[in-house]
Amino acid sequence: MKTKITYVLGILSALTTGHAYAQSSVTLYGIVDASMIYTSNQKGSANYQFKSGNLGGSRWGLRGVEELGAGTTAVFDLENGFNLGNGTNGAGNREFGRYAFVGLHQKGIGLFSLGRQNPISTELVSGFFGDGFWTPATHIGDNDDMNSYYRVNNSVKFVSDPIYGFVFGGHYGFSNAAGAFANNRSWSGGASYKLGSWSSGVSYVVLDHPNSTTNTNGSVGGSSTSGDDYSTAFFYGVDGGVAREKTLGAGTGYTYNKFIAGLGYSNVSLDYNDGGHRRLNNIDANLRYQLTPSVLMVADYTYTFGDSSRTVASASINNQVAPHWHQVNLGASYAFSKRTQLFALVEFQRATGAVAYLPAAGTASSSRNQTAIALGMRNLF
Repeated sequence: MKTKITYVLGILSALTTGHAYAQSSVTLYGIVDASMIYTSNQKGSANYQFKSGNLGGSRWGLRGVEELGAGTTAVFDLENGFNLGNGTNGAGNREFGRYAFVGLHQKGIGLFSLGRQNPISTELVSGFFGDGFWTPATHIGDNDDMNSYYRVNNSVKFVSDPIYGFVFGGHYGFSNAAGAFANNRSWSGGASYKLGSWSSGVSYVVLDHPNSTTNTNGSVGGSSTSGDDYSTAFFYGVDGGVAREKTLGAGTGYTYNKFIAGLGYSNVSLDYNDGGHRRLNNIDANLRYQLTPSVLMVADYTYTFGDSSRTVASASINNQVAPHWHQVNLGASYAFSKRTQLFALVEFQRATGAVAYLPAAGTASSSRNQTAIALGMRNLF
């Protein structure tokens, strides 16, 4: 996925360079990603399938920059996600479902933006979990959003410029509901620190009544949702049934020559409208190695474990009280150029107290195990 720690830092770097006189530009960009996937078990049968957006969701976008003088820059980003297999919109069938925001950046202070965007965990923490390595281990159902599956509507957000190595920020997503201020609202806060080759970050995200059936115009989910916009509620078969979700994420990373290593931990607390609860913990260790200028290799291991007050009877995937998942991803890509890449990816997952469900497969296994092998290509522009 495109969203990652370097995303905002790259924007800020681009915004703070240029001439002393006002300039403006609008850039068309995108990713076209497609692959063929073999899955060992989907509801009891092997499957061969085509998939759009395996390494990073297929997309196109418009990014605008205008220098206003005195170190101030106006920006906007409109990003559409689409399915390469059938040409339809992705991201909940929205025209600009991946991003739609406008903002101001002040050099030395930071970026203030308004619109549909990610919580602060995406910029400051998710990269330590492998997001942006083009093959992160998506924790079962992306329960902690460290693979950036959902966006926040109606949001105001701030991300600071680096201050002695520190970056901090947060967001608030409005419910837009009169008399129901907390019905489908969200907020987050976090900070990161970089010193030489070492970096770390922490974030905290709260969602109140996400994907509420009584407020489809709130901060998370909504009437356009098709499942990929708020994956935690959708995944557990209680779509619209989460009263509050709280996610604490922390990670650290180190770069040495051609190696980039990351280690992350997240704790997800889900409280349901009917009084039930579920807790999930994710531990992620990942390594990226640039073997040659053209060859990139990635390895990622994830362990997810949790508990519940009781069995969630409506959940077809995770219907046990104390589930565990082990997942290993191994991948490699070959770059013909800066734009065009071929890739191969092998994923294996083993579950205890639940069935396996790999993100690349798209459908759960009927057993504790599931393996997926993908071969594909993508073009960046």
